[in-house]
Amino acid sequence: MRICCYSHGVFYDCMMKKLVFAILVILSIVFLVRIVRIFIYDYSRLTEYGLGYLIGSIGLFILFLVLSFWLGRKLMK
Repeated sequence: MRICCYSHGVFYDCMMKKLVFAILVILSIVFLVRIVRIFIYDYSRLTEYGLGYLIGSIGLFILFLVLSFWLGRKLMK
């Protein structure tokens, strides 16, 4: 299982992929915490705009989660 190759500039490419992967994971966690907080504390008082915000947050969470899984699989090849 090769994580990165360190020859002829590939090291920096690999470091950028790891950095992007870490940022995507952090953003996924942030959106998950926001979604859970809305469901626990504010779900009963959501307006139409609040519901749109919740759906948008769920969409972004799924997007960042899929991107982080895809990039993580590419890093492990």
